[in-house]
Amino acid sequence: MLAKKNRLSSNEMRILKNKKGVSCNGSYMRIVVYPSDVNYSKSAVVVSKKVAPRAVDRNRLRRQVYACIQRAIVGQSKIYIVYLQKNIRGATNVQICDEVQALCNKA
Repeated sequence: MLAKKNRLSSNEMRILKNKKGVSCNGSYMRIVVYPSDVNYSKSAVVVSKKVAPRAVDRNRLRRQVYACIQRAIVGQSKIYIVYLQKNIRGATNVQICDEVQALCNKA
């Protein structure tokens, strides 16, 4: 799990909604990247009820993606918002981490 200072709050997400970011689409998720004002990265993972109806499943997916993000964005100072898509439910942890790595490097 990411440290609290590396997670994006809902208030910060509302502020970013009006800004322009770089979007990268993958088969399991979409990542939007914004420039950061601070020396470290911040990120958020958005999992809709349409993706996983049960809160237990949404939290599991969120934890998996946060763990992958933690490894993928070492040494960068950007803001990442990850929106998961429905077909992520059938993906393995390795597939999720590979896609997070690829999309973070692309952006």
